[in-house]
Amino acid sequence: MFVRSDVFIELTNWPILFQVLLRVAYLCTQPHVSSASR
Repeated sequence: MFVRSDVFIELTNWPILFQVLLRVAYLCTQPHVSSASR
């Protein structure tokens, strides 16, 4: 099988991107982060 190195790098970076997306979504859903709490 022929696997491109850039595709392999993207697959290895997926967990990091997923964690970043989860963290952003978590911060966006927190009420104390929004300016409405001020």
